Amino acid sequence: MQIPDGWSWRSAARGLAIAAAAFGASLGCSMLAGIDQDYREVEPSAAGSGSGGASGSGGSSGVGGSSGGSGGGIGGSSGASGRGGATGGAGGAGGASGTGGASGTGGTGGGASGCVAAGKQCVPAVAPGWVGPVVRNASSGAPPACPGSYATEVPTGLRAGLVPGLASCGCSCDPPNNQVCTGNISYTLGSCTSPLHIADLVSGAPCTPVSVPAPANLVRAGAKFSADNCAAVTAATIPTPTWGEQVRSCGAALGGETCPGGDVCVPAVPAAWTSCIYKVGAGHICPAGYTDQNVYYDAFQDTRVCSGCSCGPPTGTCGGTVRVATGAPCNSETQIALGACAPAAGVTHARYTATGPNNGACVPGSASLNGSAVPQNPVTFCCRP
Repeated sequence: MQIPDGWSWRSAARGLAIAAAAFGASLGCSMLAGIDQDYREVEPSAAGSGSGGASGSGGSSGVGGSSGGSGGGIGGSSGASGRGGATGGAGGAGGASGTGGASGTGGTGGGASGCVAAGKQCVPAVAPGWVGPVVRNASSGAPPACPGSYATEVPTGLRAGLVPGLASCGCSCDPPNNQVCTGNISYTLGSCTSPLHIADLVSGAPCTPVSVPAPANLVRAGAKFSADNCAAVTAATIPTPTWGEQVRSCGAALGGETCPGGDVCVPAVPAAWTSCIYKVGAGHICPAGYTDQNVYYDAFQDTRVCSGCSCGPPTGTCGGTVRVATGAPCNSETQIALGACAPAAGVTHARYTATGPNNGACVPGSASLNGSAVPQNPVTFCCRP
């Protein structure tokens, strides 16, 4: 650049500074490179000015609301002010505030997903007067122990399908005691039939005087069996009833999670178990949602008994012979077979020698079965179908 005549270098610089200052003021600048606000010359080593700091970045969008919340996201924080450039540069203006984050998506209503997400499940609420929910396992053998969260057995000792077993009654008689054979002698008026009794003859006794009526023409020998009554023996076959099904029922605390439609949240029902409610007694109607009904019991009463066994009169047989004589001590005896006859003329004594008694017994009657085996203490279970 050429300096006009009469200007020094310093005068020229000052004039340029004044012009530049005027131009800078129109741009809103307070300082230009190489000239301070007093329009003084700056040393060349410090004349390079720093660039203004860049505007701060806007804050990031806010995080959306978490599931179940309905409010908007949190707004982003303001951008940090730009850092000043090298010496002499004016600081950059602060960044604009970040735009508020987008509203978060409202969480899913407190429905089944909350219960299921917790590893549980929703089941119908328990109707008034019923107890539960519980889980039930029925088996022909011993059921498994209460599972997992369902750790409390309630109620206990339940059974179903009472099997009384086949009962029967028999009747027999013990042999009679005091079996005795006693001989006798009788007479007839004609043939050896329709004898009329004269006297009994004890077996083994000496000659016994007998008085034969004058009209008699025949005497007849006999013997009879006697004994005490037989004792009746009842043979009762009454098996102990068994159960066809054993049941275990287990309860758990309800979860705090909510379910739609008034249902309740319970721990997940394990495989081979069924969700149920129960009520003491029988004849109940299952409420909605629990329609599969079973009645279980914890005891039985068996009143079966055999009765009516009795015995007929004792019977038996006697053998031996009767001897008759015309005088004591039974000289000139005549032996008469039992059931046979001999002339009655001159008979004054008789004696009996027995063989037996034999085959003493009584004829038994029949015994009858009365009573029944019935389950006790019913509990009605209504379960999910």
